[in-house]
Amino acid sequence: MSLTKEQRASETMSQKDKSTKKVFDGVEVDLKNRAMAAFLAYLLPGAGHYYQGRKQKAILFATCILSLFVVGFIIGRGRVVYAYPNTFKVTNLFRLLSKTGRAEIAKDSTQDFRIHAYAQALVGIPAMPMILQSRIGPKPVDQQFLWGFMAPPPTGIPDDGTPYSAQDSYPWLSKWNNEDSASFDLGSLYTAIAGLLNLLVIFDAYAGPMPVPIGQSKKKTDQGK
Repeated sequence: MSLTKEQRASETMSQKDKSTKKVFDGVEVDLKNRAMAAFLAYLLPGAGHYYQGRKQKAILFATCILSLFVVGFIIGRGRVVYAYPNTFKVTNLFRLLSKTGRAEIAKDSTQDFRIHAYAQALVGIPAMPMILQSRIGPKPVDQQFLWGFMAPPPTGIPDDGTPYSAQDSYPWLSKWNNEDSASFDLGSLYTAIAGLLNLLVIFDAYAGPMPVPIGQSKKKTDQGK
């Protein structure tokens, strides 16, 4: 008996649903479009899991990662999430893999090379202003885009009467470190860890939860039953 067009379409959809469903520790999880879930997880922590219907995990991941990122940003007085103009150039991504390439990147830039930015960028949309500001580059304080939000250290000299003759080479980064002390390092660390945690969330959205490992003694016990 030949199937109607609607029946064939329904059967095809059923087969697709089965192919996206996986069983982890006895629990069936519908991963749906795994690439889409991973992309959504990158854009916003937890969004990929919400798309898959794993709403409790979505809320947990979003709360933990975004809270860590925001707390780090506040501790660092809004100065710790930034990138220099050469950070996100596609050609630099391959040069980062070798010691010689990293030295060349540092030599090409008049500023220090900030590795934290790659981890911070993994938070997704919350870190997008940093990527935009890196493309704009350092500007004088009164000319910064978005009032310097997630912008690299500016050029020029502070307007607080600081005596300095060479305006373009004022050590803004040293000034920030001296003013913020340990909070600058802590803020950089927290925001970078938030991005690295979201990398694990992206993997979880794509591949599904990792099964709990079973010890050898447990395996032998189960086999003997």
